[in-house]
Amino acid sequence: MILLLFLTLLPEASEALVFPFLMDPPVFTCYHTHELNFNKTTASTHPNCQHCVYEETLDAGQLVAVSRLCVGKVCQPYQHVFGGHGKNRFCCVGERCNVDRQKVSLEDGRREITCFQSHDLDFHSATARKRSNCGHCVYQETLMGGEVVAVTRLCVGQECKSYEAVVDGHGKNRFCCDTDLCNESMERALGIEPM
Repeated sequence: MILLLFLTLLPEASEALVFPFLMDPPVFTCYHTHELNFNKTTASTHPNCQHCVYEETLDAGQLVAVSRLCVGKVCQPYQHVFGGHGKNRFCCVGERCNVDRQKVSLEDGRREITCFQSHDLDFHSATARKRSNCGHCVYQETLMGGEVVAVTRLCVGQECKSYEAVVDGHGKNRFCCDTDLCNESMERALGIEPM
C-alpha cells in the first residue's frame, strides 16, 4: 500500500522538483486595445498573456496611433523613430504593465533619453541636432599629437562600452553616459560638474 502511494506521488513530485523549467511560465492580463484616447477603467483586456506590448506610431513627432497587445513567449522590442517618423515597440512582463509608455519602459528596464547627434568639432549645444529614444549618449574624441581633431556625439542603444585608447597623444577616447544631453562635453559625459 505504501509502495503504491509512493509510486503514485513520485511522478508529480519529481516533475515539480527536478523539471521546473518544463512547467508553464506565469501568465497575466494585458490591455488589448488600439484606442489613442485610452481609458484604463473601460479598456478591453486579454488574459493568459506572457508579455504585454505598448506600440506607438509617430508622424512629424506627434503620436498618431497606439496599440496595447497581449503576446506569447516571444516579444521583440524596437525603436524605429527617425526624424519624428516611425514606430516604437516596448515589451513588458507584469499585470497590465502596458498601460502607458512610462510604465512599460520601467518594467522593461530600458532607458529612453535624448542625446546630441553631431560630428561637428565646432559644436554649439543651442543649434545642435538631438535624437530621442536613446539608451546611452556617447561623447567620442579623436586626438593626434595631443590635440583634439575630431569629436562625435551619438545616440546609441541600451549597451555602451567606454574606453580610453589615447597613447602618446594619438588615439580615441569614448565616454558613455545615461542622462539627457549628457554628451554635450567630455566633462558632462564623465559626470563632472562645472565649477
